[in-house]
Amino acid sequence: MNVNSFSLFLGFTPVSATVSLDAAGKVATLYPTTTLAYASVYTAVISTAVKDLAGNWLASEYRWSFTTAIQADTTRPTVVSVMPLSGATNVSIATRVSAVFSKQLSSSSVTSLSALLYAGTLPISCTVQLDTPQDAILITPVSQLSYSTTYTAVITTSVKDLVGNSLASEYRWSFTTAVQPDTTRPTVTSTSPSANVTDIPITTQVVAFFSEPVTPATTNASSYKVYAGTTEVSGTVSLDSTNKILTFAPVTTLAYATLLR
Repeated sequence: MNVNSFSLFLGFTPVSATVSLDAAGKVATLYPTTTLAYASVYTAVISTAVKDLAGNWLASEYRWSFTTAIQADTTRPTVVSVMPLSGATNVSIATRVSAVFSKQLSSSSVTSLSALLYAGTLPISCTVQLDTPQDAILITPVSQLSYSTTYTAVITTSVKDLVGNSLASEYRWSFTTAVQPDTTRPTVTSTSPSANVTDIPITTQVVAFFSEPVTPATTNASSYKVYAGTTEVSGTVSLDSTNKILTFAPVTTLAYATLLR
């Protein structure tokens, strides 16, 4: 019994091996010299060159096939992209946080303890779910996020793929929400001359003081007008450096004893 009478093939390719016979002469073992390939069909052949102690040959060639196991998946899942992006600013307070992975995840490993969101050290109440292709985790805050706040999202090592490989290490990233929009309208807080005063000089400039800076492009002769009775007074409009004081300077001196508005 040797490699000429007991052979192993991968397809039509012979596999390098050694052959041994047990002490009783009844069990032949073939040892491949290298590890067999995963997920491959091998065929073992015992030829008619084999004979017993009396010299009787094997009546016919004997062969059988078997298939090796699929290679075990030991690759850990990794985070390949996140939203919002790490370091992002001006993020909507209504945003939903997500992380996309390199492979499908086990749904049982995705829980409220495997994906977390913090504002500083304060945990944020969220719902956590696995998307339909099973390769992304969605973190949805129960309430809208706060303005001008830095949040940190954390994916823990409890997250696993379909065969049980876990994330190698905790994954975290941060983003900052937008500044709260200014929806307060500007108001005129005072004027010079004040309303209903009399005996003002005819060289007076008319000044309006605002509660907050106004846009220069919106302050012009069309938006700031002075009337003497029903007649519009010709003049120039200027805004100071703080954008809060608007001045109307008549082109000519005002008329005496005239009501301005």
